[in-house]
Amino acid sequence: MPKPTLSICLEVMHGMLDDLGSWAETSSEGFTESEQARFDEYALFVVKLEEDLVKEGLPHKVERMLAL
Repeated sequence: MPKPTLSICLEVMHGMLDDLGSWAETSSEGFTESEQARFDEYALFVVKLEEDLVKEGLPHKVERMLAL
């Protein structure tokens, strides 16, 4: 089994956002107001995390540490 890498973790986080967003758009229930607020907060967290990591050049550094 391959070791988790930062890129895989970010891909999973984006996948979760896509799945939840798709469900909310197609579900007759959709998100409640509080669920939508939590979803928006999580989405902003993922985007900000990815931007910060790329800006700081950390993906390569973190992936090297995970490989040890």
